[in-house]
Amino acid sequence: MNAVEQIRMYLNIGDQRIALSVPRDRQDFVRATERGTDELYRKWRKQFPGKSDQEIMAMVAYQYASFYGELKERYEAASELAAKCMQLLEPEQVNKKSTESDEDDYE
Repeated sequence: MNAVEQIRMYLNIGDQRIALSVPRDRQDFVRATERGTDELYRKWRKQFPGKSDQEIMAMVAYQYASFYGELKERYEAASELAAKCMQLLEPEQVNKKSTESDEDDYE
């Protein structure tokens, strides 16, 4: 079994330190996600000064959960469309193989 090298990272989102282990090759992605999340937190912190830190964190969490849910819906729709396309192509592949087989018989 091929073990993926993990590294320990410390993130800072909304002045909260979060420790996690990630595959080394995902380090840049994790840092970009940290930056985007912290930027959104700080933007909303200024935009909604009357809300608590917990409310702002909940809003940020919901925003990312919403993005994830929408992306998941799009992925599922694309997967269904790809499966339908493959079903439409399969008879052609069967006919093509059968034609190639017939041509081999005449050689």
